[in-house]
Amino acid sequence: MARFCRALAHTTAGSIPILRALELMAGPKSPYYLRRLLPPIIDELHRGGSLISAFRRQQKKFPEEFLELVGAAEKAGALPLAFNRLGDMYEDRLAFIREVTKEMAYALSVVVTAAYVIPFFQGLMMTSLTAEEYAAQFAIRLAFAWIPILLILAVLGHLGLLEKIGTEITARVWPLRKFSLDFAVARFLRSLAMLLEAGLSATQSIERAAATTVHSRLRKKLVQVVPRIQAGEDLASALKASAILPDLAIDMVRTGEYSGRLEELLYKCASYIEDELRHARNLLRIVFAALVLPGIVVAWGLLHLLPAVIAALRSIASLLAGAG
Repeated sequence: MARFCRALAHTTAGSIPILRALELMAGPKSPYYLRRLLPPIIDELHRGGSLISAFRRQQKKFPEEFLELVGAAEKAGALPLAFNRLGDMYEDRLAFIREVTKEMAYALSVVVTAAYVIPFFQGLMMTSLTAEEYAAQFAIRLAFAWIPILLILAVLGHLGLLEKIGTEITARVWPLRKFSLDFAVARFLRSLAMLLEAGLSATQSIERAAATTVHSRLRKKLVQVVPRIQAGEDLASALKASAILPDLAIDMVRTGEYSGRLEELLYKCASYIEDELRHARNLLRIVFAALVLPGIVVAWGLLHLLPAVIAALRSIASLLAGAG
């Protein structure tokens, strides 16, 4: 999504019509996924449809915040700015995912070693089969265990349900609950800033920004903010009443309303929350590497050594009994 938004931002800023830009991106030398994604969108534009109606023909392929912001920016005539903002957001999100994946590699390697590599060599030493036969049987068992799981994940991802299910799970599991909420808040603040920047009213921006977050608890709280604003409350007071945004975010919204720099301060607040998330993630990684992971390894070793220790103690006890 980051490269796609960047390409659209550059072409639209260069006075190239959006239809022509999409046709160039769907050319024969383009990546395969673009050649599959863009033709229905281009067909809708050729029929005279709006850009947002064209993108919604492939709405399962696009995040909700992308569709909401493009729809608002199209009405306001601010598509280049919207695509640039979306490109920045997706690049930051991709960098965050890469950091998390890189940091999880060590933990994942230890888990795989404990769960599969060591049992494989233990079974290989004890089996009467040849190494090739045993390896083939082990691979078949592994495939039967994991292929159904991978297929289910692929289907959920294709239907757009994987992120929602993952968010609902992390929103209920400690200590991931806090990470999930903070990530959703940062996402909401960025979406709110982009929608306000595109010219939407505060109530429209909150409704659409709330729709972009897949965190159900946050979304329900934010929907309750709209009637307060319609009743005449300022944005900061209405958001404070939701009791879900941090005090820093409320203070920045209040300052932004008074100074006329609301969008700028919303971006800064989202960046601050994301920095705090990175710091908390680093602390969690240290705790996991220093305490949790060694504890899991030691417990796994004790469980596998316990039968041998018990057998040895029984042998010693029988020898002592015989000597007595």
